Amino acid sequence: MYIMYMAELKLTPNPNGDLDISFQDNDFVVDDGLETSMLISILKYLYDTETSKNGWFAENVLLTDIPKGSRIDKLLELTIDDNTVNITKQYLTEATNWYILQGIADSVEITVFRLNTNAIGFKIILIKPQFDENESFEYSLNWDAQLIS
Repeated sequence: MYIMYMAELKLTPNPNGDLDISFQDNDFVVDDGLETSMLISILKYLYDTETSKNGWFAENVLLTDIPKGSRIDKLLELTIDDNTVNITKQYLTEATNWYILQGIADSVEITVFRLNTNAIGFKIILIKPQFDENESFEYSLNWDAQLIS
């Protein structure tokens, strides 16, 4: 099966932990890979159907019933311990499952680890269908500054 990807505007984390649209030579930079979609999948709060809160403003008009987003915001209420590492992996698994459901990846490998008492690191590998090169993403989440990098 061949899947065509559409280029997206490239989002880049800034020093404050927010995402900025990337520019180069006074023009938008596009992301031909999946970095931007991965950042959105991890950082966009999952829409809460019970309270109608959070989520993306266009969640109700997407052409798919597959939810996109994560509950990673809930992690910042916890202290970092082994349980938090396990919960982080669970939330990241939920947030990246749509890649499998849409046929973009055959599977997703997620490794989560404590960097120190205030930060968790994680690596996500999209195992793509035959003949496609796998994509790898590495990020850290800092509790003190509430940053993702």
